[in-house]
Amino acid sequence: MAYNDALFSRLFTRCLYDYKTTELGTINDQISDLVDDQSIVHLKEALQLSPDNVPLRLHLADTLLRLERFDEAEAEYQEVIRRSEGKEGKPGLAHLYYEKGEFGTCNVILEELLDH
Repeated sequence: MAYNDALFSRLFTRCLYDYKTTELGTINDQISDLVDDQSIVHLKEALQLSPDNVPLRLHLADTLLRLERFDEAEAEYQEVIRRSEGKEGKPGLAHLYYEKGEFGTCNVILEELLDH
């Protein structure tokens, strides 16, 4: 993934400023969030060109889940399930419901997976 010089310049400046006021872990989190946001933008752009690309859509859903953007992740997992005719996406959707504390829904999906 290519990043332009302006993005890295902004990141570098921000990191230098933050270094004086925060811990290194917080700086790493900020960099990670910025990179993840850029990744989401790129994944969505790629899906506009290839909307039936199930692995790409699954990667987007997983990234959104990791960022705790649950509503967006759920929509993408549902789309993965629809486009793959139920063959993919259910484990991620179960994980999402687990993270949201919706254990009953999580269990229903896991039981479906075990039955097949």
